[in-house]
Amino acid sequence: MAAKAICRQPKVNTDVFSEELEEKELDIKLDITKKSRRIKRPVSFADQHGRIMEEILPDAQINAQFIPKNPISRIIQCGPVYAENEVNTVRAEFISQGMNHCEGGWPKDVNPMEADQTMRFRKKVEKDETYVRTALNLAGMMESCIKQNNAIEIYEEYFTEIDEATDCEEPKAKTVNLFRDQEPGWNRPVSSIAWCPDDERIAITYCSQEFLGIQPGTPKTSFIFNIDDPTRPDTILKPPNHLVSSEFNPKDSNLLAGGCYNGQVCWWDARKNGIPEGVVNINQSHIEPVYKTKWVSSKTASELFTAST
Repeated sequence: MAAKAICRQPKVNTDVFSEELEEKELDIKLDITKKSRRIKRPVSFADQHGRIMEEILPDAQINAQFIPKNPISRIIQCGPVYAENEVNTVRAEFISQGMNHCEGGWPKDVNPMEADQTMRFRKKVEKDETYVRTALNLAGMMESCIKQNNAIEIYEEYFTEIDEATDCEEPKAKTVNLFRDQEPGWNRPVSSIAWCPDDERIAITYCSQEFLGIQPGTPKTSFIFNIDDPTRPDTILKPPNHLVSSEFNPKDSNLLAGGCYNGQVCWWDARKNGIPEGVVNINQSHIEPVYKTKWVSSKTASELFTAST
């Protein structure tokens, strides 16, 4: 007789399982919304005190199994490792040779001691057509031989006499004025210097372009100096942020434009106080610092070109 075994599995309620899965998905799902005007705004970081997120204490049982090893021998190389290589260039070999040229090659009927006979024979040969071709061929061969010995000693003085036409003084420069940062207690790096095209004025801006180089509380002011008076600035510029670049207007020397570290662009009238005459809204400005400011050449000279990364 044959025995037949039947194995039945319990029926799983799929509807209940799917509902539990949806509830778990709702628990782990988090929607974050942000207004569009908050997108692509400059990020402002601040220093905060550290806090302990999780603390894991040592296991006493594992700590009891620790066996100290004494003594311990360890070798550490503290000195730097240097590699030394020697390279020698190929030396040029020079040979000094001489040549003795003797008078000869004249026909039998020509006496080389008579100047008249040799002169008539030279004129006769020079009128021959093959003479020019032969002379050109010999000239090329002779030129190549001469260039092989064309060597000059670079350390030898060939001309001991001083020529007034070629004699010139060594280039040198001296410091006329030293312009220091007028903010007391600060030593800010200079980001740009703009020369005024009409008079003797320069605009000096201060900003550190290194990562996290601007410390909290760093002054944002910049100055316009007269090159003859480095002790007192003519105008103190008060931008909304640290200035990275600046340039005077080529037609109106009283107008100065500058680009800020936060991406804004502003301009001043040097005849007034240091408050900007106009500032580009931060929503319409660059995201990165403005590294270059340039006035566009036009009839009105009222257009600007700014560059950023």
